[in-house]
Amino acid sequence: MRIAIEWIKSNVVSVISIIVVMLSLGFLGWVHLQGSKFREQLGQREAVITSLNAYTSASVQVPGPRPDAPPDSISGVTINQDVIDKLSTMYDGMAEQYDGVYQRAVEYNKRYHDPLLPGLFPKWDENNFEIPFQARYEYVKSFFDMFEPSDPQQPEAPRLDAGSPPSPQDIQINLSIVERDFVSNVTNTQLTESDQKDLEQEMRDKLIDMLHQKAAQIHIYANKELVPGQTYGGQLQQYDQFPFQVESWAFLDTAPLPHQLWEGQLELWMQQDIIRAIAKVNQVNDPKANVITAPVKRLMGIQIVPGYIGLHTLGAASNGQFASAQRTDGSFGPPIAAQRTNDPTQATSNNFFVGPTGRVSNALYDVRQVVLTVAVDYARLNQLIAAINSVNFMTVLNVQIENIDEYEGLQQGYFYGPDDVVTATMVIETIWLRDWTQPLMPDRVRSYVGIDEPELDTGPGGGYMDFGGGMEDFEEFVQ
Repeated sequence: MRIAIEWIKSNVVSVISIIVVMLSLGFLGWVHLQGSKFREQLGQREAVITSLNAYTSASVQVPGPRPDAPPDSISGVTINQDVIDKLSTMYDGMAEQYDGVYQRAVEYNKRYHDPLLPGLFPKWDENNFEIPFQARYEYVKSFFDMFEPSDPQQPEAPRLDAGSPPSPQDIQINLSIVERDFVSNVTNTQLTESDQKDLEQEMRDKLIDMLHQKAAQIHIYANKELVPGQTYGGQLQQYDQFPFQVESWAFLDTAPLPHQLWEGQLELWMQQDIIRAIAKVNQVNDPKANVITAPVKRLMGIQIVPGYIGLHTLGAASNGQFASAQRTDGSFGPPIAAQRTNDPTQATSNNFFVGPTGRVSNALYDVRQVVLTVAVDYARLNQLIAAINSVNFMTVLNVQIENIDEYEGLQQGYFYGPDDVVTATMVIETIWLRDWTQPLMPDRVRSYVGIDEPELDTGPGGGYMDFGGGMEDFEEFVQ
């Protein structure tokens, strides 16, 4: 030990050098170890930065600015998976809600719209030769049923409780009785000027009483007399005609074809919906209501605009013409290929040429228009519009108003009461969801609305869709 100490004392420099070398080697080892950990940390940090950069530089596809535009590609988007998961959950919930709302809409649209006969659409059993004739009978009967009073057992049935004013013959008979009784009570052999005035006053009072009593017995005026020659085409300028549009095949001896029955069925449904709206605003279920208290005094006419809106016609709201619809060439044929409506996912742009809603027929629903002409209390016209809008997806697109001379109406037997009454002609849009109508459509109708490829001549005058049943036969029938 002493020798080691002596050697250290005699070799101090060497010892210090050895110690320094050993400490340096230890320090270098420590530095190397720390450097490896630092490089590892730097690598991990660089990986995180690279991952973040990938999130912030992703490219995604987003829907275009318009429904019919292609999707846009956007780069440099930051992706947040948590947000994506939450949005996905929210969108799934919205999709379920949409399905529920849509099914409710389908049921609402389908409600009260049963076919004329079970098994009639899309094609009846060919061995049942009677079914088209039975359907024709039910078709015509349904129009007359709408004149009847409300049925407590069927409060939603389309009923008007309608009637006509006293006939000229009834008026003349009653006035003759008044004159006879007056003359029999006069002592003079010849009526004086004063007697003449008294007689005129009694006859005037009797006439007003007759008109008032009739108006108090019904909820609306409407002509129940069906003259086939006047109903074809729904010429609304003839206001005293049968107010409903009834197709001509209903009066022919030949059986109607499936597509004719379908068009008649759809037209009947549209007219029944309008009657439901009128019955609602006129409170037909209330026995105390009548023509005098009702907003709608008289049903003058209903006309169905021919063709499906956006496929065959722009409708009656586009040109302000209510008696006839403006059609394009070949309006009775199926739509052209560019207008095919067999793909429910196909985007459909609004077309505001057809009206303020811009709705046109497409793979989800069909759009039809109806022209309604009524005598209505001007101050309560808004109530009628609200009632129409509340029934089965109907919308009033246009209204034209014409003043009514109440005194001239009295001469014709119409007693409206003290209200300021006008003639209102309305264009009404109706919507029919294909989810339930398409399975009922006959083959020719499916082609007509663009679901299937047409099989027959589709050009102008090709006679693809003969809804009326043949005008030549009908004119011969009327004569």
